[in-house]
Amino acid sequence: MSENQGPHQHHRRHHQQHHSEEKRDPHEDIIEDLWATYDKDHNSKIDREEFGKFMKDICEITGRKFTHAAQDKLFKKADLDSSGYLSKQQFARLIKEVIV
Repeated sequence: MSENQGPHQHHRRHHQQHHSEEKRDPHEDIIEDLWATYDKDHNSKIDREEFGKFMKDICEITGRKFTHAAQDKLFKKADLDSSGYLSKQQFARLIKEVIV
């Protein structure tokens, strides 16, 4: 009986994996790359200094003028729990707002 269920279970798992890949967020790779780049100390948080580097780089790429006031405003907006750090989820939410 288990031999008969094996191929069916494998097919079902394969279908579920394929189905979940189809629903993958198209921005996920970008967010992962940015997170890996700017979480310099790999503590799973983006602090104000790391966020400042991110903002300076984005401003340089887009040709916008960097200001500390804009950096602070955006950081506070993204730091939903006022922890002084951005979690990966908070950072991802901010990136999605900027991209979309």
